[in-house]
Amino acid sequence: MNWLIITILAVLHLIAAISGIKEYKQSAFVMLVGSISIIINIIVCITNSYSNYLLIYLGSILIIGSAIYNGQKNHTPHLLHHIVRISCFIVAIYLI
Repeated sequence: MNWLIITILAVLHLIAAISGIKEYKQSAFVMLVGSISIIINIIVCITNSYSNYLLIYLGSILIIGSAIYNGQKNHTPHLLHHIVRISCFIVAIYLI
């Protein structure tokens, strides 16, 4: 149950990366890699009771970084949106 929030965040960003792959090739790929690394780590943690938070931290940083890069590239940074995203990841990681 404690993996649910981070799983939802990873799946939502996976969907966002897949939908933006044509328009934002590089940053969408980075977001895709971050989402997949989080999802793989969650599956490993649930099945093996082995927890490697490094992949979750790395995936979160990749997702947040690519989202900020997309905002800067489009000249629409939406600072509050990125603060909310960062806060969601911090809370989700804390609840694991």
